[in-house]
Amino acid sequence: MPRRLARAAADLPVGEVVFDARYGLTGILTRLDGPVAYISRPTGFDWCTRRSRVRPASEEERRRYDALIEMHEAQVRFIEASAAVR
Repeated sequence: MPRRLARAAADLPVGEVVFDARYGLTGILTRLDGPVAYISRPTGFDWCTRRSRVRPASEEERRRYDALIEMHEAQVRFIEASAAVR
């Protein structure tokens, strides 16, 4: 299967789901500052990496990211429900 050519990191809009090749993680691009890209995950994990290591997430990576959001939201609901019982 041919690989899609990634757009240059400079073309990535803030708010897009991206893949960081250095860490092997997907997240939301929150900011670009010179050669640095800032990325955030729904769990609250934020990190920065080289802009050149960031590319748009593939469809599979987007599905995994969406599943992570759902799992995190379910965990938060469970914790909140457990706290309300006490």
